[in-house]
Amino acid sequence: MAGDAPRAIAIEDLHWSDDATLEYVLHAIRRAPQAVLWLLTFRNDETHAELDRFRAETNRTRLALDLSVNRLTMAQVDQMIREIFDLGRAIRPEFLAPIFALTDGNPYFVEEALKALVTAGDIYESGDGWERKPMEQVRIPESVEIAVSARAQRLEPATLRTLTVAAVMGRRFDFGALQAITARDEETLIGHIRQLVAAQLVTEESPDVFVFRHALTREAIYATLLGREQKALHLAIARHIEATGGEAGDLSHHYFRAGAWLKASEWAWRAGERARQLHVPQAALEHDDRALIGLDRLGADTHPDGWTRGALLRARGQAREQVGDFDGARADDEAALAEAERIHDASSKWQAMIDLGALWASREYARAGEYFEQALALARVSGSPHELARSLIQVGNLLTNTGRPHLALDMQREALVIFEGARNAVAITCTLDLTGQTTQFAGNSFEAKEIYDEVIRRLRDAGDLVGLSSAVSMLQVVTGMASFDTMVAADDPSMQEPAECLSVATRCGSQPALAFALFSFASRQALVGAYAESLENARRSLTVAETIGHRQWTCGALLTIGVIYLNLLEADAAIRLLVKARELASLLKSNMWEFHTASWLARSHLAKGDIARAGEAVGSLPGFDLDPARAPATMAERQLLATQAEYCLATGDIQ
Repeated sequence: MAGDAPRAIAIEDLHWSDDATLEYVLHAIRRAPQAVLWLLTFRNDETHAELDRFRAETNRTRLALDLSVNRLTMAQVDQMIREIFDLGRAIRPEFLAPIFALTDGNPYFVEEALKALVTAGDIYESGDGWERKPMEQVRIPESVEIAVSARAQRLEPATLRTLTVAAVMGRRFDFGALQAITARDEETLIGHIRQLVAAQLVTEESPDVFVFRHALTREAIYATLLGREQKALHLAIARHIEATGGEAGDLSHHYFRAGAWLKASEWAWRAGERARQLHVPQAALEHDDRALIGLDRLGADTHPDGWTRGALLRARGQAREQVGDFDGARADDEAALAEAERIHDASSKWQAMIDLGALWASREYARAGEYFEQALALARVSGSPHELARSLIQVGNLLTNTGRPHLALDMQREALVIFEGARNAVAITCTLDLTGQTTQFAGNSFEAKEIYDEVIRRLRDAGDLVGLSSAVSMLQVVTGMASFDTMVAADDPSMQEPAECLSVATRCGSQPALAFALFSFASRQALVGAYAESLENARRSLTVAETIGHRQWTCGALLTIGVIYLNLLEADAAIRLLVKARELASLLKSNMWEFHTASWLARSHLAKGDIARAGEAVGSLPGFDLDPARAPATMAERQLLATQAEYCLATGDIQ
């Protein structure tokens, strides 16, 4: 009827329709009233000749408008998974990354892959919500297996064999390498590739390189091979790659899958070291796993190339720390410590203590301090100047964060003298970095800025992205933060290139570094009134920090967001966040974080006129009764005295 609202008819998965069905749909569209909206969906990588003709006809007669839907980004896949499982937290990278890689961000494949994991019991519902088992690989959805099998069955046997060899080679495969492995002449192999392209199983990326249309398609083909077939092909491919000077990462993969443990561990170690140089910790972690498994299968503690199990455990622990896997990093560091004790290697034992202390600094300073103090005791016994100096700067860092920066400066300066005597440029830069941080928290921002200008210059020259990320982020702290009462200069050059703080953190591949960069830069943005951008970056920081369980940077992100809300006169929202930050600061056992979170929580209560709660927020802190006549000795004391002054003004207790 003329008064009715326009109607819509939706037909999904048009790519599965045969010729007769498509003819009927076209006829129905032509005969339907103009008020009817037809919504027809299809996957553009699943088209066939009949569907192409259907689309050409609807376009020719101006009956249709093509709208392309882009694949989901990793962040969107993260959101999709959280919506499906009703999760309030971000998905951990070790689960999200393989899902995204194998599904290419295709929402249908994401849903099917999750369904396969639930069916297999790899994801299960518990009383506390959804949990998952450690996932070795994403299971291939049955729907994908069926679709790929149907296409493969239409291929000639020789072409199918070529396809399976290509699947063993990987998602991308080189024509020349495929020809060498299959021993086929060029004309025959081109014919096989043409059939695979026509079957929409692979696509041409360049004249020499082809790629499987979907990662899951490649996995489904690979799964049809027997284990012995897979191993034999992997070995042949590895030997060809090695003979032609191929990449260490490819050799690590293929020798490992072939079960050639000596070669697998050799190339896995090399590939892991290369990944660390390129700041790709997730790849380094994968290769380190292979190297350790290879050593286990060889029954060895030391590889013929000279590297040891302990060194490999330490390397993997660092990679796990960078991707945000605290528990995995702790397990590796503790295993490295146990290995050092087993073989009575005092130097390796000292290094494991330092690593464990640095790891625990993200969670609890008291626990970190125990390891640093033990490392310092070992260094004094060993008589190694290098170990002594490294221990001094780490104990100094602990003292800085627990409210004793002036004692820390004495230790760090002693360490600097040792490293300068040894002309150890890397160690000198590291010591200056921590000295700059200590100088800042001791209350001397101007001197701290001069130190960080020098540190950043050195790190740029050395190409140390991880160190540079930390230093550039720390410069944001030094030159002014919304949660500090003082700053060096509002027009400081560090705000001239705002992208550097985040771009370096992203490039270095470290999740803790990214969380730190995001909230430190967000706080700087808030100082110049860029509140929308500031809140976005601070919230991103909170998501990253919570996902990896980094207690210190979670506290920092919550504090930053809370201060921004207070500046926007949203005291209630600020209080909710600052209460959480205050609780985390207590768990950290960090004087610096406790003073800052308590101070801003008190100010938020004062903004609401709640003097009693403001007093409670800081009254229990050591030093709340600081003598106002005495100059504050640290940044934390300065913050506390400023809050104390506001509290006294509010209560009328002015002396």
